[in-house]
Amino acid sequence: RDYYASRGLGDVYKRQAKTASIGEYVQSDTLKITLTSAKVYDEIVQNEYMKATPADGKKYLVLFLEAENKSDEDQYVNMFYYEAYADDKSIKSTALLVNPEDEDMFSGDLAPGKKLSGYVAYEVNKDWKEFEFTYKDGALTGSTKFSFAFSSEDIK
Repeated sequence: RDYYASRGLGDVYKRQAKTASIGEYVQSDTLKITLTSAKVYDEIVQNEYMKATPADGKKYLVLFLEAENKSDEDQYVNMFYYEAYADDKSIKSTALLVNPEDEDMFSGDLAPGKKLSGYVAYEVNKDWKEFEFTYKDGALTGSTKFSFAFSSEDIK
């Protein structure tokens, strides 16, 4: 399915992405981003010596994403272009010293036709209800937004 729609007549550089959910994707002319899954953790254990534990009253919400370069030029998935809201309140991603599900952070160079997978982690309140995540493919106002929204009940 094609999740993007132009915001202006014939204006291919200003695309506003529709919102997708877990297991769905959003794409532009250059990137296709899929929210493959989302998981909630009380703690994340990498091995007997390395684990991550959220603050009291919090849980880790970890998004697992995949990006595919649909263009004929290198693309870069930039960790500074994430934006998220938990129950309509802005929230920053959490840097982990462990790799949930053996994935690296969702960031890096992406050659034409290639894929990149990774995670983005957040510390959320234990009783969170709604979550929104957006990746923008640039810092400019007209950058494409790849948006996902889901509820705590959507996580299996």
